[in-house]
Amino acid sequence: MQTRALPDALFDRVRASDAAGIAALFAPQGRVLLPTGQELCGRAEIAAWYGERMAREPLRPTLTSRAGQGRLMAVEIEALQNDGSVRRAADFLHLDEAGRIERLVIYSRP
Repeated sequence: MQTRALPDALFDRVRASDAAGIAALFAPQGRVLLPTGQELCGRAEIAAWYGERMAREPLRPTLTSRAGQGRLMAVEIEALQNDGSVRRAADFLHLDEAGRIERLVIYSRP
């Protein structure tokens, strides 16, 4: 998969509530750093967290912008919440040599 296509693939899978598909985009020892400070390590933990999170409330992110160079991608996201509000976030994706996500760092505003 091309580097610029990876965010689209990630958020397509998020909108489809496909936790296993999300985890498959990560390197085997990939990590997610959440805005709360929690760190998820490895595909199994990533899939479990996304599965639990999406079971509580479907996630509906829309990519609004992206920038990247080499193995680093930055994306801005807007996500419609169940109460009608919009949550904004910035995600930084660090990729390995094979183009899989090594580390995803998520920043969001309340």
